Amino acid sequence: MFINPSNTTLFQLVKPLPFGKFLFNRWLNLNHSYGSGKFAPYVISLKPMYCETLIHFRRAYKNNAGHFKHSIIMQLCDFTFHMALDSQSKLVIQRRPYKLEMEILKEAKSQISAICDLQEQTTKNKISLFVHDLDGDQIAVATYHLAAEPKAKN
Repeated sequence: MFINPSNTTLFQLVKPLPFGKFLFNRWLNLNHSYGSGKFAPYVISLKPMYCETLIHFRRAYKNNAGHFKHSIIMQLCDFTFHMALDSQSKLVIQRRPYKLEMEILKEAKSQISAICDLQEQTTKNKISLFVHDLDGDQIAVATYHLAAEPKAKN
C-alpha cells in the first residue's frame, strides 16, 4: 500500500541527494499551481512547523516602478505559511486562517525570502511571517489570524 508522503517528509528524503533541493522545487512547481502560472518559489528549508522560501526577482514580478508587486509578496507569504503547516494537518483542520494582514515596510528590488516559524509564535491566534531581502532588511510582515478552536462536543 502506497502512502502519499507530506511535502516535509519528501523534502527531507531528497535533500541529501545531488540536486535534491532543485528536484524537489521543480516537482513542487510543476505539480501545484499557486495562483499565477509563473509564480515559482524556491524552498530553502522545510522542517515540521518551519519553512523558509525564496523568490527570485523576475520581470513578471515587477511593477512599473521596478519593485516587487505586492500581490507576489502576499502569494509568497501564503505559500510559506501553508508549507509550514503541511506537517501539522490537525492544526490546519481545527484552526483555519480567516484574515491576513500585510504590512509593507520597504520596497524590494532584489530577491526576497520569507520565513514562517510556528515554534516561536507567542500568541495563540496569530501567526507572523517575516519577509527579508538579500541585504537582510525586513521588507514586510504578514500576520495570519486564526479562527477560535472548535468547542468539544460532550
